[in-house]
Amino acid sequence: MENKSSTSAVSKSVILGKTEAHVKEITFRKWKNVDRCEFSKVITLEIPNENSSISQIVDHYNTTIHKAVEKHAPLTKKSVLLRPDTKWYSEELRDAKRERRRAERLWRETRLGVHRQIFRDTSSKTAKLWYKTKQDYFPQKIDNCGKTTNNSINYQSH
Repeated sequence: MENKSSTSAVSKSVILGKTEAHVKEITFRKWKNVDRCEFSKVITLEIPNENSSISQIVDHYNTTIHKAVEKHAPLTKKSVLLRPDTKWYSEELRDAKRERRRAERLWRETRLGVHRQIFRDTSSKTAKLWYKTKQDYFPQKIDNCGKTTNNSINYQSH
């Protein structure tokens, strides 16, 4: 006689995938790199003519400023990858990352052992928070997977 068990296997499928990347073109000027003394020399104006009207003086001023800006701080284009917000990423995690970057900049600037230790402590704290946040979020999503009709869930937006 064969002994049959009444238990059956339960399976859940999780579909993981990447979201479509969106790229945005941005334009900006690098004002920090402008030599202020040289820029000031370029924009000092002489009135073109004593008999010039106000509109002629303003036009001359605008063209001089425009040429100086284009010379000293030309427009730069850059492609930026836009990433969607993840539901598990919190304000607390954002603040922890910001604090870690601040500690790293301080340590790289001073090279002091105490600042290195502060950086390592904040890095450890951030990593633990990151892991805990994901650890709390994803099992909850997988448990909710059983409540859907086909026992699968799409994680493309996470």
